[in-house]
Amino acid sequence: MRRPETVARLARAARAVLALASLGGCARGARLSPDAGSAHYAAASPSRAAPSEAVAARSSHGSPKFGDFVRAREPQLQFCYAEARKKHPELTGSATVAVTLVDAGGVASATVVRRSWAGKGGNDVERCVLAKVQAWQFPPVDPQDPHVHSFAMIFSK
Repeated sequence: MRRPETVARLARAARAVLALASLGGCARGARLSPDAGSAHYAAASPSRAAPSEAVAARSSHGSPKFGDFVRAREPQLQFCYAEARKKHPELTGSATVAVTLVDAGGVASATVVRRSWAGKGGNDVERCVLAKVQAWQFPPVDPQDPHVHSFAMIFSK
């Protein structure tokens, strides 16, 4: 018989994979965190289109460099969710962020292009995530490569 916390972790993982599939996310990048609140991440494919078009127009395979960069900073994104849950313990949901990079790797813009929140506090998470992302310095981008990327985050208790 499985321990209750193992069953709960497996259930969260299954919900995350289903949520990523519904968002068009890439389950390859998803990660389950065993803590009380977790963030799951997936990189969506890069595009030269406007950020709102990038998510809708492309299937999700992701740029490996971009995905690796965001995954390495996942604790920053989890911090945003954990802070919001201090005020709003029932908060769960998801958000997809489109990021436009300049050739030098700086962030020209970051925008939430898709969201789904249950409970209050989603706006707090989004503001924090966007502030973190806008401060990131990505590796330089080849002028011939796509400059608009996106990633999806799933936040669950």
